[in-house]
Order: sequence, then C-alpha cells, then structure tokens
Amino acid sequence: DRIADAREYYVLAISIYQDHNMRPPLVGAEMALAELCLLEGSTMEARAHAEAARGAAESINAEAVPWSIYGLLQRVAEAEGNADAVAMWRGRAQDAFATSPEAEGIRGHWAPLIKAVADSCRGAALDVTTVEMVEKLEQAPQWQQLGERIWRILNGERGKELYAESDYVDALVLKSILQAIDHPPSE
Repeated sequence: DRIADAREYYVLAISIYQDHNMRPPLVGAEMALAELCLLEGSTMEARAHAEAARGAAESINAEAVPWSIYGLLQRVAEAEGNADAVAMWRGRAQDAFATSPEAEGIRGHWAPLIKAVADSCRGAALDVTTVEMVEKLEQAPQWQQLGERIWRILNGERGKELYAESDYVDALVLKSILQAIDHPPSE
C-alpha cells in the first residue's frame, strides 16, 4: 500500500542522509516519517522520529526551523494525551518563532491591526476598518480563534492565557498587540 511505500522511502532516505551527514534533508525526512507515524497512530515511533529531527536540527542551528519541530512534538504529545508536554512544546514553538527572522514579516503583515487594536486599548476610538478586520478573522476558520482573542483584548483582558493555547503565528500577533498596548511606539 502507499503508506507502507512512503514509510520505506522515508527510512531509506534517513539512512542515506545519516550516512552522508546531510543534516537539513535528514531533518525533513525525520519530520515526514514522524507525521506518517502520527497518521498511523504510532505515537511512540512518531516521538522517536520527531526527537531525531530535533537532534539533527540542533546540530545545524542556522538552517533549522525549530518551531516546526516543536509543533510536531506538540502534536505527538496531543496524540499521547500528555497535556503538560503539549503546553511545553507549544510554548517552545511560540518562543522560537517569535525570535526568528520570519517573525518580523508576520509582525509587518499584521502591523496595521496590531497598532489599531493597541491604540484602541489605550483610549483611541475603534475605527470601522478595524472592527471589520476582526470580524473577518472570526469568520475564517483558521483565524477564528485569533479574532475571538482580539475581541477579548479589546474588552480589557490581558495576560498569558490569551495566547497560551495559540499556535505560534497567532501567539506572535497577540503578544505583539499586548506589547504595543504596554509599550507604545515613540512618536
């Protein structure tokens, strides 16, 4: 079957990459095999391959995207029903992404919304465009949680619980809003 074939190819690729000390593709192959194991319900094997990906990624640091690996380890922990590990890996993914060069692009993309929400929380009037943007977020399945949490911020809620269970992109946006509320840019 196709899954067995995929498993066989991933195992072969991992062996070749290990033999030739090819770390970046090794990380990708280990992650892909871990995802396949998760799909099959083999959580122990998924964890082993996810940890192998993490080990390989840590040895090449500059080319790694640790938040992706931490997100994979989070999904493994979810499949295992380990809430503490889920929270730990989610937090690591959030922290790793927030300090990455990619985070600046996300902050830049969301800058108008971040500024508008922060300004409103500091007393400025909430404009129609911002309301419409947050409502659009709520209507899109992948952004619904972010939209709901922005409303919570606009209603005065603050704190880690706003982003603790968010993915790393949502967490970055929410933390950026909270930081902009507490530390407005100098004008």
